[in-house]
Amino acid sequence: MRIKDSQMAAMRALGRASFEREMTDHARTFSPALAATLGPDLLRAAVRDALLRALEHGFTRKGPQRLFLELSLLFGSGFDADPQYAHMHRILDTPDDQTLRARALHGHVLLYVEHVAGLGGAHVYDALRFLRSLTTQPDPFDGGTTLTEALVAQMTQGFPQRARYAGESALRALVLAGLEEAAKHRFEGARVSALMPVLMFAFGRGCAEDQFYPWIGATLADPRITDPAGRAQRLERKAVTWLDHVLAAEDAA
Repeated sequence: MRIKDSQMAAMRALGRASFEREMTDHARTFSPALAATLGPDLLRAAVRDALLRALEHGFTRKGPQRLFLELSLLFGSGFDADPQYAHMHRILDTPDDQTLRARALHGHVLLYVEHVAGLGGAHVYDALRFLRSLTTQPDPFDGGTTLTEALVAQMTQGFPQRARYAGESALRALVLAGLEEAAKHRFEGARVSALMPVLMFAFGRGCAEDQFYPWIGATLADPRITDPAGRAQRLERKAVTWLDHVLAAEDAA
């Protein structure tokens, strides 16, 4: 029996759909708190996007693709272009076989978890609590210095382990990217302009397009909000709600 090209394509598509379902289930197990914030359709779309990004890096096998998805859940779906994780970029960009690169990435992330995230993510949750505390201060970035310097200082104070891991130049690059994004949305004033760099520090450089955090992009693009200050306030309220939910779940664990 001869199998037509169209039939082979359909068979591959069926296999791909099965793998996406498998990885969606894996995402629920690997990151249940994050998965719980998304409905099944949004989670499936976010997983699909991560797997497509993995293909762009030559990760075609199931093991490397699963690892890429896990890193997207841990560090944001744009981690492969995030200055905070330049060490990972260097591994991704080597000409080695995908399996070797995946093994190197896995080993690197184990060290990251041990020395940066801390046992059970303790340092990460401390950083999230610090960020939450900033929202209660009227002018947390008004320290008599430039906004960039103030943001780098607050990031370093709030998450010193990641600051050491990334390096000051990476934090500066992240802040500049965040301020550029803020300017696109006409966010003005220190507190309002600082919102996007802070969100990028918390959720990753690509958070404005990250389907694992769809509330960020949806708020930025909401046509019903015409006032930039009102848009920033709405975005901050949503961020506070997300932080409160995650921290409450951690405290109850």
